[in-house]
Amino acid sequence: AAFAAGDGMSSIRISLAETLAALSEFKRDRRNQVRQQADIERIKSSTMNEDEIMMDSMANFYLHLLEAWNGCSASDMQLSDFSGGDIHEDTMGDDNDSSSAEVMCEDDGSFPGPHCTVWGGMSNTLVQSLLKGDVEQCIVCNEEVLVIEQCYNASSGVILPDSSNSTALIQEQPNASKGGDDIAKIANAANENTKIALHCKSGQIIIADACVVTVPLGCLKSSVNGNGGIRFQPTLSQEKIEGINALGVGNYKKVLLTFDSIFWPDQPLIGLIRTKTRITKSHSTTAKHNNPQRKKPPHMKNTFDIGNYLLLDNLWTRRNHDHDVPIIEAILVGKAAQNATSQPDTVIRDTILDFMQATMSNPPDDISKKCVACHVTRWEEDVYSKGAYSCSSLGSLQRHFDAVQMSEWEDRLLFAGEATNVEYQGSVHAALLSGVKAAENIEALGLK
Repeated sequence: AAFAAGDGMSSIRISLAETLAALSEFKRDRRNQVRQQADIERIKSSTMNEDEIMMDSMANFYLHLLEAWNGCSASDMQLSDFSGGDIHEDTMGDDNDSSSAEVMCEDDGSFPGPHCTVWGGMSNTLVQSLLKGDVEQCIVCNEEVLVIEQCYNASSGVILPDSSNSTALIQEQPNASKGGDDIAKIANAANENTKIALHCKSGQIIIADACVVTVPLGCLKSSVNGNGGIRFQPTLSQEKIEGINALGVGNYKKVLLTFDSIFWPDQPLIGLIRTKTRITKSHSTTAKHNNPQRKKPPHMKNTFDIGNYLLLDNLWTRRNHDHDVPIIEAILVGKAAQNATSQPDTVIRDTILDFMQATMSNPPDDISKKCVACHVTRWEEDVYSKGAYSCSSLGSLQRHFDAVQMSEWEDRLLFAGEATNVEYQGSVHAALLSGVKAAENIEALGLK
């Protein structure tokens, strides 16, 4: 319908899943027309059916790869993300009118170079390296910030927050009896003496000339919608709030499985496909389709739906020879990650192992007996992250991305994090680069 209306790939409100469903329906209609005109028996031959099944399975698996890359389901991906351009609006246009959006996107999120595993984790690599020397004295850990407040020092006629009254609202109250010039002088003094107060849960108040907010997008969404998290006083601009709400937060779980020995191929990434119909080995050496009559072991009956496609990151191929541990990482994304939310680690582990048992070539007789440890990331369930990483959503526009990275409060309240770097959004490098940019912006303020 979008193409018929002339909107085509420019539409920001049509999902990739909706588009593919329409194309599949078109394909079925065309196939039925061909079958009415051709030899029915030849079309229904087993070889033809297997080829069609393989094509459909591989197409859906590549769709699953897109979901894994974007961190969300295909029903949340806008079609315009795949047209090859960033979304720029005609300033006079209506967001609901797709003709007002011009698609001119680049390779968003594609930071060059291979994916790498940080041994010891980010905390040891980044945080611990900062906690040394004089810098350590400037870092306050394990302090939950409840309120970030704009205030002014005493020279502008407004008293800074008092630790004995940490929840008080600090607002500029010019004397109404003063003239316009006097009010302008007060305003200029306030701009020069703007401070940021951070009210912590412990009661501690930290006063700063500027503040860089790096909390994840999921936490910002909660904050601006009154669902907990940091309270901003005064509230953020409507443009900022709209931008935060317009972007999406991905559902993405990593299931790290440790085994007593290796039984999988030596490729960096392994794709598994599960269907009800078995495909001959000549068609695929990567995916072996399960026998639907196969019974699960008694201890693996408590499983849930993760779909028919699974991506495994073979960490063993990137192993450090000092840490030779047979680990593989299963990736749950989109609806599969949602279904895994609140499930116990044991149920998630058994679901993954059951899938691997059914689809891998020459698996052990009971794969569960070889699994010796399991760890599940739960970013969506963590109150300090509330999601994996940011992504575009249906209706996301360039101005929404711009608003998320925009500073507030006379440029004293800045924002950083992967969500504020649209070019490499969703990557660690995006977070690092946004931090460097925020530091440069603070230096540009010329604060003393």
